[in-house]
Amino acid sequence: MTDSERIHADAALISVPLSVSSNFTLPSSGENGSVITWTSSNTSSISINGSQATVTRTLLDVSVSLTARI
Repeated sequence: MTDSERIHADAALISVPLSVSSNFTLPSSGENGSVITWTSSNTSSISINGSQATVTRTLLDVSVSLTARI
């Protein structure tokens, strides 16, 4: 399997929750050995440190996009 194939295979296997109200863990490596790093579109609501996502609750629900870099 080439590096590109490993990356695409690992990307296809990434799963994150669609709705959260408490802290959660993000995958930091793929099943084929890819390193995965994450960013949040709204660090006030979900901040990421390594693979740990910390949720800061607000009165209203907010949408946050999480981006995986493989």
